[in-house]
Amino acid sequence: MPRPVGGVIALFSASDFKGGAYAALRSDRSVTSWGRAIPIDFPDETDIDRVYASCCAFAAIKNEGRELRYWGDVEDGGEPISTPFFNVVSIFSSENAFAVMDTTA
Repeated sequence: MPRPVGGVIALFSASDFKGGAYAALRSDRSVTSWGRAIPIDFPDETDIDRVYASCCAFAAIKNEGRELRYWGDVEDGGEPISTPFFNVVSIFSSENAFAVMDTTA
């Protein structure tokens, strides 16, 4: 069971047939996660603008589009990517992957 989460403005679910995982975005722009595929020592993230979910992972736009964060099941979108993005506008999610829209020319 996760520790109590206060100040939540949005809750995201990544649930599949194996169980579920959750991410809570707080009013102070921090996010915490718990559930399947989330490490027990998952650190809270800060400066999060938006969160997106696939079946088993999460992606987030951080620092006004200058950073991305991914966490959860590595086979379903939770694995970090090696290509840098600098002006992320949106993230699109499918059941098993994420696609990033970046305005960098």
